[in-house]
Amino acid sequence: MERGGNLNGIQLACRYAYQTTKLGYCGPKELSDMIYSCARDGACEEIRDSLMHYEALPIYLKLIAKTHDLDPLDLEVVEAFWLGNKLSSSIGTDAIRTAFQPLMEIGYYKKRLKPKFDSFPMDCHPTHSFHVLLIGSITGVLGKDVENINSCLVRKGTVKNGVVEMEHLRKVDNRLVLGKRDALDMKMDFVEASTGDTISFHWGYAAQKLDRNKSNDHAVDLEHHLGMRNRLI
Repeated sequence: MERGGNLNGIQLACRYAYQTTKLGYCGPKELSDMIYSCARDGACEEIRDSLMHYEALPIYLKLIAKTHDLDPLDLEVVEAFWLGNKLSSSIGTDAIRTAFQPLMEIGYYKKRLKPKFDSFPMDCHPTHSFHVLLIGSITGVLGKDVENINSCLVRKGTVKNGVVEMEHLRKVDNRLVLGKRDALDMKMDFVEASTGDTISFHWGYAAQKLDRNKSNDHAVDLEHHLGMRNRLI
């Protein structure tokens, strides 16, 4: 049983979106209390429409949902974006480019992303790792600090004796290399975890427990887009 009852797509989206909303990076700060209540307790009745007015998140969710005739906040659609799964892996770069077209006409997307999107490999998928590692790197929105990338990227950790053995990127020359290190400050507000559990984290907050299949889906998607990033930069 998940904290707040059986996990649904809106609640899971709020778990991943909470800290970036609170910081004002990806959503209005004034929504952070409502996002937290949904993420922790499942009180999600009033937040659905607001989630679908974020900048980039609804573009991905709507693309995945439309492709598979599902609701954009269906649990499997939300997991497809944040972790990667069979829904997102069936969608390629052309579809992402089309979905992103309105956003590429404004702001830094127009200046930095639009001229370079055609250089992306054809087998990109509409996932969060793509957004961080490809779009984030090309636009420069995350800067060059690898710790910013680590914070923004969805990473897995395994609970071991009170600490979390966490995936961690480090820079080798200009490449990003995935390894592991212990993390002591992960926040478990939304997930009740036990030793041996594998958990996904975003900006320091645990989002969900991962079974073997979801953990593997995330690993495949992360490695796929990390390799692309390292070849393009």
